Amino acid sequence: MMIGNIGVVGLGKMGLPMAGHLLRAGHPVAGYDPSTRSQDAAKAAGIPVIGSVAELVASSSCTLVVVGTDDQVLEVCCAEGGIVSSASAGHTIFLCSTVSPETAVEVGRQANAVGIDVLDATLCGGEVGAIEGDLLIMGAGPEDVLERWKPMFDSFAQNVVHLGDLGAGQIGKLVNNLLVWVAVVGNYEALRLGMRLGVDQEKLRSALIISSGDNPLMRTWHRPRPMPWAEDDMAIVMERADSLKLPMPMAGVVRELIKDIKIRKAEWGEDPESYESMFDFVESVEGAPRA
Repeated sequence: MMIGNIGVVGLGKMGLPMAGHLLRAGHPVAGYDPSTRSQDAAKAAGIPVIGSVAELVASSSCTLVVVGTDDQVLEVCCAEGGIVSSASAGHTIFLCSTVSPETAVEVGRQANAVGIDVLDATLCGGEVGAIEGDLLIMGAGPEDVLERWKPMFDSFAQNVVHLGDLGAGQIGKLVNNLLVWVAVVGNYEALRLGMRLGVDQEKLRSALIISSGDNPLMRTWHRPRPMPWAEDDMAIVMERADSLKLPMPMAGVVRELIKDIKIRKAEWGEDPESYESMFDFVESVEGAPRA
């Protein structure tokens, strides 16, 4: 089903595989990224690369924004030459980036004033999910617009859910990230305890994934596990909790433990955002000389 030209702003670890899935599904797609490396990778994958955001959105019916930070989202969407100033009325912006709910609402305010729809379309499943095409989309904003574009999301997502008004998708992703890091810390400590007590990590892990201790991170413990945003994610959680005067002691502890894990991973791997699997990482930590 053709639903209009699709623009992708941000052709990095998430945006590039998403654009690839769209292309293979037969959707007319093009992308923009200021990075020469990302442009070259996109061209090698057969994805047309446009020279500016303004040119991209001028020929698109919707734009997927897949950039890294709130400031980048605001620049791409709201700065001169960005989507809001360049797209025609009726265009749709999907915020696939993880940003604050306030940023999403502000983009919506400016875009709605000129007849452009804005929806959250936050991505759960990470880089592996983007590559395999089985992401979860946490959507928010006009539900009828989300439904109209569902054939696009079906190209790279297994599930699309609608959580409410614009900003709710960002809250959903925030909560998801909290649970991810709780699971990472819990798995790490549990498997280290088992190994310290003499039980083989893989045998223990295989038992746990068919027990009440199962969780998605345990099932994918052998996957490469980059952790670039962990501390930022937890900082945002704590800021939100403080603003609501909501006690979240576990989140505070997890935030500090994540710092320790990242320091250990940086010392172990050549890359500070080491992609080696958490399984191998735990083996390495437990194989190190004890203090």
